[in-house]
Amino acid sequence: MYDVIALGELLIDFAAKETDVDGYPTMKANPGGAPGNFLAALNKYGMKTAFLGKVGDDAFGKLLVKTFEKAGIETKGILTDPSVFTTLAFVTFSPEGDRSFSFARKPGADTRLSFEEIDLTMIDEASVFHFGTLSLTDDPVRTATKKCVEYAKEHGKLITFDPNLRLPLWETTDAAKEQILWGLAHADVVKISDEEVEFLWGITDEKEAAEKLLDEFGIHLAMVTMGPKGAYLANQNGAAYAKCPKVKPIDTTGAGDIFGGSAVSRLLKTGKAPEELGTEELGFIGTVIIIILLLFITIECILIARKAKDTAGKMICCGFAALVGFQSLVNIGVASGVLPNTGLPLPFVSYGLTSLLSLYIGVGLVLNVGLQPKKY
Repeated sequence: MYDVIALGELLIDFAAKETDVDGYPTMKANPGGAPGNFLAALNKYGMKTAFLGKVGDDAFGKLLVKTFEKAGIETKGILTDPSVFTTLAFVTFSPEGDRSFSFARKPGADTRLSFEEIDLTMIDEASVFHFGTLSLTDDPVRTATKKCVEYAKEHGKLITFDPNLRLPLWETTDAAKEQILWGLAHADVVKISDEEVEFLWGITDEKEAAEKLLDEFGIHLAMVTMGPKGAYLANQNGAAYAKCPKVKPIDTTGAGDIFGGSAVSRLLKTGKAPEELGTEELGFIGTVIIIILLLFITIECILIARKAKDTAGKMICCGFAALVGFQSLVNIGVASGVLPNTGLPLPFVSYGLTSLLSLYIGVGLVLNVGLQPKKY
């Protein structure tokens, strides 16, 4: 049995690491695809997951399957096709950290999955079926996705959906809107960004967007992500905000997928249907996301420390990791009533100029160690 099964794209993300004087980037290959990232987050929280998709019979396709196996995701639903290449995505960044995408997908292996190739017994064995719109751009995978969504819904599965808008993959903006609206009409739980909301309806208010999703589309749980402003979660019983740490973004690839997977893992652990969650539970789901972000910051500092070439660099990174981790644990203990009030702020979230200034100086020192591992 699976907690969650997902259908969609598997691809390689080539992310720009640096750019030469003529503007040509040096790129690093990473496993990618929003549904896969979503499942990886779920697996980290003890969920059992499986994937339905297709890759090319090439080096990148084989690497992706191995990565999924290493992450603990069931791969027997991933097919290989020798006639097409595994899809490639090229990601470049602006100075503010905003991403720009280009794709080698004409066609990519993920678009060649047909309904007849899918093992429906895997859907039968799952509690949740997840999909996005990148599997709705082209046939035959578009037809396969729609038939699987309808099959899952007929068999009582919870349907989760992430629009994951990537305009370069659509022939027209109208085609993108049409398929996203189809997905919304068939979903129970939706993770959607503020940019996607504005694209669909010109709405810039998260409350209005959530109300539209709940009332007009019959969504049971709407989660609107708002970048640096956090997220807004709502159902018919109430709503809650999830604030996020103030950080300088470097690469936001996969952030929404991790949020969605983490939130769904918490939803499943409550044992309740999404429409039954109360305001406190909605707030707790959002709080879990903040804890996860702080944990990732701590882990990244430790990873940078491992790459540092001398003791001083290691001590700087490990010391900052300990600072963030300790303050986070104490703050959580105080908020939950386990520890007495100590006055320690929650890193990057609580107000206080001295705390924020100290943390930003620490981030700068850690980044400096990470950028100069051979010279430090």
